[in-house]
Amino acid sequence: MHPLDLIKTRLQMQRIPRGTIVTASDTTLYSGIGDCFRKMFKHEGLFSFWKGVLPPILAETPKRAVKVFLLQVNFIRKDKSFLKCLTPFDFFFAVSYF
Repeated sequence: MHPLDLIKTRLQMQRIPRGTIVTASDTTLYSGIGDCFRKMFKHEGLFSFWKGVLPPILAETPKRAVKVFLLQVNFIRKDKSFLKCLTPFDFFFAVSYF
């Protein structure tokens, strides 16, 4: 999750009672993007902006690995002369590079 997505989500999920005016001194509510950014940095530290980034990365990695593998297999099938000049060591690093 991108840091700005996290700030947007926090702003959307906060419940502000009707008729309440949010000030910068209020520590539980955010009055805007800048206020949310400052409070997150002050109370939770720099790494709070990347909370929740691990699940999307874990979900995306296998999908991209399969895509790159299939592209490499398709490339090798089209160009048979490419295989003649490669040793198994070179082939391993050529495929694992992408």
